[in-house]
Amino acid sequence: MNGDRPWLRLEFVIKNAGMSINSFATAIGMSRSQSLYQIKQGHIGISQAVAEAIVKAFPEYSLSWLLTGQGAISDSPSRENGYIPYYKSTISQLETIYNYDPESYLYLPFLTEFDLAIQYMDNDMSPEIEHGSVLVLKRIKKSAIIPGNIYAIRTSTISTLRRVRVCEDDAKWALCASNTERYDPITIYDKDIVEVLAIKAVISLKN
Repeated sequence: MNGDRPWLRLEFVIKNAGMSINSFATAIGMSRSQSLYQIKQGHIGISQAVAEAIVKAFPEYSLSWLLTGQGAISDSPSRENGYIPYYKSTISQLETIYNYDPESYLYLPFLTEFDLAIQYMDNDMSPEIEHGSVLVLKRIKKSAIIPGNIYAIRTSTISTLRRVRVCEDDAKWALCASNTERYDPITIYDKDIVEVLAIKAVISLKN
């Protein structure tokens, strides 16, 4: 969500409500929708009065976010209403991110199963998963691993994103990179796995 464009924030709220500009104006108690069209045309920003009217009608939105574009979209974001906690961290730091509050929240109402979002800043799975992509992850039991799928795997010594394959030794897993020219497979013991996260969505960020 672009915090520098008031209309993008307002458009997000209007579309999420499933309304037209005119019906939205009525819903928030405005007798005329002219001010909303002026925001759309870039002539004015979202005023305190308009923001307060929106929050009164749609309390799930944050007044601060409406006015500035900064911070969480909701004052009380939750997984139940589609807000995914986003940690400004990397896969290799999975163990430590749980010590901190989310940096922000991603709003993806069409996703129903997720635990967190994190940015992928490595290259071992490229070009299949691009450097800089945002991954939406869901914790699963290690018994639910499907060989051949890609998972974020955390052991007591490493955290990595790799394709999981079976080994001849049933007690081990092979973690394979897509970029095989630069990265060799990693072999781990099943008993050493602390956490497994399945990929529910990959968001590619374009320049």
